[in-house]
Amino acid sequence: MDMQHHGDKMNHRSSGIGDISIGGLYKFYDEKNQRAHLNLSVVLPTAGVEESEHGMLLPYGMQLGSGTWDLRPGITWLGQSGSFSYGAQVMATIRLEDENDAGYALGDRLDSTAWLAQQLTNGLSASVRLSYTKSDPIEGHFHNAHNHNSPTFLKANYGGDFVEGGIGLNWQFKKGAFKGHRLAIEGIFPLDQDPNGIGMDRDYTVIAGWQFAF
Repeated sequence: MDMQHHGDKMNHRSSGIGDISIGGLYKFYDEKNQRAHLNLSVVLPTAGVEESEHGMLLPYGMQLGSGTWDLRPGITWLGQSGSFSYGAQVMATIRLEDENDAGYALGDRLDSTAWLAQQLTNGLSASVRLSYTKSDPIEGHFHNAHNHNSPTFLKANYGGDFVEGGIGLNWQFKKGAFKGHRLAIEGIFPLDQDPNGIGMDRDYTVIAGWQFAF
C-alpha cells in the first residue's frame, strides 16, 4: 500500500501477507443453466495491525489486515445463456471482536456486485461489472502513541457508501504449455462515492491475476 501527501510531499508504504481466510461453498440450486450457492468463510487475524515506518504507526487503512476474527457469509447466483454468462453476489463481513491487539476494530461491511460476460473467441471473454459497498466506521483506536492530526488517523473518516463499475478481459489457455492457466485483468472506476467524515475519495484500480487449475 502507498499513501502520498501533497504540498509537503511524503510517501508511506506497507507490505506483507494479509489475513488468511478459510471457507466453503454449498450449492443449493442447479437447474436450466442457473445455479446458486451459499458462501461462508472465517477470516483469521494473521496479518500485522501495528505496522510502522520511521518509528511511527501507519494509518489504519495501511495496516495489513483487520486483526480481528471475522465472519463472511454470502450468496452467489450464476447463469449461462449462449455465449453470455452473468451473475450476482452479496457478501457481508462481520467483525466478531470489539477490538484487535492494536485497540481498534474495522467496521462491518456489505459488498454486492453483478456482472455480465461474453465470450469473444475460444478462450477470450470480456466482462462488465457494477458493485456497491457499504462500510461502517472504525471502532476504538490505536493503544500506542499515534498521529492525531492527519485525517487518515481519525476513525470517523473510514467507511462510507461506494458504487463502482468494472471492465475486464479474461483469457483461458486451452492448449499448449499453459493449458489450464487463466489470465484476467480488470479496471475498476468510481461512479458514486459518499465517504464518511472527510474520508478520501477512491481512484481507479487495476487488478491483474494469473490462476492455474489442476
